[in-house]
Amino acid sequence: MHEQHSPAQPSHARSPEPVRAYAAMNTVRALERLAFGAMSAPELADSLQVSIRTARRLLQRLALEGFVAQERGRRRRYRATLRLAALGRQMLGRTPLARAAAPRVAQLAHDTSCVAHLWIPGYDDRVVCAVHADGRPGSPAISVLREVALASTSAAGHVLLPDRARLPSSCYVHLTGPPAFAAAVLERGHVVGALGVTGHRALDASPAVAMAAARLSMTLGARK
Repeated sequence: MHEQHSPAQPSHARSPEPVRAYAAMNTVRALERLAFGAMSAPELADSLQVSIRTARRLLQRLALEGFVAQERGRRRRYRATLRLAALGRQMLGRTPLARAAAPRVAQLAHDTSCVAHLWIPGYDDRVVCAVHADGRPGSPAISVLREVALASTSAAGHVLLPDRARLPSSCYVHLTGPPAFAAAVLERGHVVGALGVTGHRALDASPAVAMAAARLSMTLGARK
């Protein structure tokens, strides 16, 4: 009598290992928490809902890699270093969205005499300014993580909110504070950014903003 063996599953059919996935997500979440301030191992453990031992090992590993540093004092607290910010800045300068948007943001600022910017989704309910031009003659657009704003308090934020981001032609006027107007930038049918202007002529500039956003979307759509 011969034993029957089940055929081995091909490597592509194997399910991912959940332990490694959780470890990766805990690392990302730890860096997010530490970006807002220093934390001890017990505080991080409570925030991530993991054991103190796991949090301590995670902090020690991040410190070894240069992403966090231990503060002086009786209570061992760790703060994030600028290494992650440096990586983000490097990535932003090379991403196709920012590179394609820079000349259009500069031209939009020049044509409208407004401050022009490209906003991208951030963490939680925040949006981040990725490209900025101030409208001065000859002033180039600058790709930089310039500022962070609440999505609910900005025109670009309302364009990028999940309940509006599914609308291909979403535009938004914001009248609290300096007038602002923003239009969605699409890539493969998804909203990836919001092109906007701020200034006393922002509402008059809305057709130019919508046109620039549409052309930027076409550029991204044509990219292979």
